[in-house]
Amino acid sequence: MVIGRRPRTPAAATAALAVALLGLTGCAAYDEDEGQLVASEAREGAGAPHNYPPPGEEPGPAIQGGPPQVYDLEFAQNIGDQVDGEATILGDVVSVHPPAAFVLGSTEGDGANPLLIVAPSGVEGIAEGETVQVTGTVREIDDLEEVIAGLDVDIDPGLGQNDDRAFVVAEEVDASVPPSQ
Repeated sequence: MVIGRRPRTPAAATAALAVALLGLTGCAAYDEDEGQLVASEAREGAGAPHNYPPPGEEPGPAIQGGPPQVYDLEFAQNIGDQVDGEATILGDVVSVHPPAAFVLGSTEGDGANPLLIVAPSGVEGIAEGETVQVTGTVREIDDLEEVIAGLDVDIDPGLGQNDDRAFVVAEEVDASVPPSQ
């Protein structure tokens, strides 16, 4: 018999684990320099553990799972800021270019440059004039030919000539959204 040593119990181990995990609660904060939610040490001004987006800011279109952004002149002018990010965009189909591309226009009729959407899964069921929601990756227009070759899709690279900044490689296209007004 060992004197001075208590037998270990599963309840004690569970309690110790619970205390350790509670100590980790709230260790994530929005890092303005990184532009994302990060696990970090407590910092001055970090706020509550769920402080994304930062106070006074809306989630941007590149935020995965964020609300869809309406494709309008303001969005078109700032799309270059979203390159390599995921965007969910709501817009009107201006033209369809089978087998794997269509052009999205502003739902506001405000003169926004058309936006090329490369749809590797095809454009079947997408019609000119309908409103669609597109989720995909924003790419620089200079990468269009490389992306077309990498996806092995038949698209005329000249389709990207209307927008000198970006295009979207669609991962999902939802044509069941209500039409724009």
